Amino acid sequence: TANNADKVVLIVDLNTSCAERLQGFSQSTRRNMRQAFKQGFHFKIDNTRELLQDFYGLYLKHMREIGSLPHSWKFFEEVQHTCQTAVSLFVGYIHETPVVASFAFLNGDELYGAWLGMDSAYKKDNVFLTMLWSITEYCERTGKATYNLGRSSIDSNAYEFKKRFADQIRPIHYYQLATPQAKASRSPIYDSASWLIRNSPPFVMNTLSRHLIHKFY
Repeated sequence: TANNADKVVLIVDLNTSCAERLQGFSQSTRRNMRQAFKQGFHFKIDNTRELLQDFYGLYLKHMREIGSLPHSWKFFEEVQHTCQTAVSLFVGYIHETPVVASFAFLNGDELYGAWLGMDSAYKKDNVFLTMLWSITEYCERTGKATYNLGRSSIDSNAYEFKKRFADQIRPIHYYQLATPQAKASRSPIYDSASWLIRNSPPFVMNTLSRHLIHKFY
């Protein structure tokens, strides 16, 4: 077998208190985390249909921006229904507008951030950074031992933000059998679809998802 480790998960260890962690951040990071609150940022954490709808709208915007195929609304509906007690939704708002969101799973004493959504118009307000910190504080308040920030590609923008909080960075190992030869994970079709998603109206992304998502995931 061949080991292909191109992504990592980043772990926050809550043995270090948020008060201690805050002191370890640079002054500019602390200032950036507060910036969103000065713009009217507040958040909700629950597992309601209303929050799922707000999350999904932001998730679609984020997936279109990065040129990736989104899961359907039905997919998230079914996950929420099937895993009712294990799903935790975080949605951050600037006043009444949803701007950043996380779909997470509760697994024992760990919170795992599986999917995120964000409105890029609010990047300047550091809403992603503020969300990560707010969830970290939430995990401490609710007695979680770890906050798994989810998977990221090394050197991606999300990775750079997450590693400010992470105490551990663990590679995700993918293995493939030598025979039969596996198809390349990044095909010319995917590259073309990615370009279309980033440069076309949202309905194009949704149409491509229905036809292509199971070819790549």
